[in-house]
Amino acid sequence: MSTIWFRFWLRGVGLVLLLAATTLAAAEDVLRVVPDKALGAVVVNRIGETNEKIQAFAQRLNAPPFDLFGTAKQMVGAQEGVDDEGSLALAAVPSATHGAPVTVAFVPVSDYAALIQQWNAQVGDDGIARLTVADRPLVAAAKNGYAVAVEEVDKPTLQAVIADDNSIADAAPTLTAWADATDAFAVTTPAGVKFAQQQIRVGLQMAKAQLATLGEEGEAALAGMQMYDVLIAAMDDEVSHAAVGLKIADDGAVYVVSRTIPVAGGRLAAFAAEGRPRRVSPLAGLPQSAYFIAGGGTLSAASMKSWHEASLAMMRSYPGWDELSDRQINRISRISLRSMQGVRSMGLMLGISQDDEPLYSRMLMAINTKDAEAYLDNYQAAMDEMAKVFQDAEAPLMLFDLERIEMDGLSVLRLAMDMKSFLPPGQVAETEQFMESMFGSSSINMYLAAADQSTVIAAYVSPAQLVEAVQAIREGKPSLIDDAGVAQTVAMLPPDAQWLGLFSPRGWAAFMSRMFETIAPPGAPGIPEIPEFPETPPVGLGVLLTPSGLDTVLAVPAAVIDAASEMVQEAIAEQGRL
Repeated sequence: MSTIWFRFWLRGVGLVLLLAATTLAAAEDVLRVVPDKALGAVVVNRIGETNEKIQAFAQRLNAPPFDLFGTAKQMVGAQEGVDDEGSLALAAVPSATHGAPVTVAFVPVSDYAALIQQWNAQVGDDGIARLTVADRPLVAAAKNGYAVAVEEVDKPTLQAVIADDNSIADAAPTLTAWADATDAFAVTTPAGVKFAQQQIRVGLQMAKAQLATLGEEGEAALAGMQMYDVLIAAMDDEVSHAAVGLKIADDGAVYVVSRTIPVAGGRLAAFAAEGRPRRVSPLAGLPQSAYFIAGGGTLSAASMKSWHEASLAMMRSYPGWDELSDRQINRISRISLRSMQGVRSMGLMLGISQDDEPLYSRMLMAINTKDAEAYLDNYQAAMDEMAKVFQDAEAPLMLFDLERIEMDGLSVLRLAMDMKSFLPPGQVAETEQFMESMFGSSSINMYLAAADQSTVIAAYVSPAQLVEAVQAIREGKPSLIDDAGVAQTVAMLPPDAQWLGLFSPRGWAAFMSRMFETIAPPGAPGIPEIPEFPETPPVGLGVLLTPSGLDTVLAVPAAVIDAASEMVQEAIAEQGRL
């Protein structure tokens, strides 16, 4: 973290403790007084209600009672003049004198005069009040029912904020209703995106300077970092405002939500404009079995085109791709786009391997298409053409074999990708051994077959998993979306979300145990023992694209929180017995 940001947050914590009494009724009202030239703001909505939620959540976790805001009010002596039903805003505003971020607090008041007189305020002819709270000199002024306060040395910034009528709510009207539905949120503005972009660039330059001292290993890492330069350079051209929020539901579930507003005319805006409600669940076709993560999303021709256009710049910066000409890279992009023709949605599941199976032997993909057999024919033709591009370029980046085989009565398309060209020089033998434990060989094998008229199943590593998954669909067996826990979590996500993700805590524990068994012998020192996690619904992620932008919802069911809390308590008790 840079020195500037450290000072900003340090001062912010101080101001919260000094002035955090409560705030106004709605996030919309808060955002109407925070100027859009601010880098960003942190808001706690409905302080009294949120404080009660925090206390209830702490009790659920068997933590000590925690009355944060009541304690803060007592500490600073703010017993009168504030609105206990409102929302507190803390913003980072560029200083009017030196340009660095200045922390500004926005506290709504029922009686401004009563509030500031609790600190023996002295009000000047300009309406600016000088007051001292806990030996800290502050200045404050009233604005549209709010007490706006900063440290005394930043008085010119306070005056600029009071005079500024351009608010975040005016600049980003689609944020207000979203923000009001959260218990707390943080938002960044175009100025904040630009500032973050500059800070990340500084950090990357420092990292690059350090990598440059590491010789050949550092050179390889530096080449890989080029794609981050591309992404960071696009930040301010793609993102206008972005916000992340937190909500605690009455049943104890926790939601982490975000909203990103794109810059008009950018690639993200074009991608978001193509967002359509899903017709088929992207999880359809995935089998009902133990898994670590699962997810997928709907695709359209327009959205895939936008995605491939955005990926071109990343291709050009990827290590080794400099051996290809612009014409060849453009051709590869067009072939990739054509290989996805007819695809409606794709779902992926990372299952839990068993016994001596490679770690990733139960990874499956379900592809929903207009015509499954036509998709396989088209995919084979596209991959054959792509292989010719790499062959003509004499570039060993993508070496693969493609063939049709028969397996248990299925017509299977087998793709074997040789990964040796990606292995670090001087460590080929060790890396090949690692690849074998992960994928069964130094090549990654994928097997594809049509399960029905519109579903293609792709199995990685193990063809047996392909046969099993295809048979499950043909026999009408329950799929992943039919699982009660999965259905409960999916119901917590936006019903129109085009992309869904699931994380199974129980599956995570099983997968990590299998991973440690795979990479280390039993009893090896330093290898942790992962306890079995209770059966719970999964954690869910929903991604919704609309013309207004990009929304995400991360939902953590109460059962997951309760189970995790019980496991922590048991671990603490066990430590006490040792």
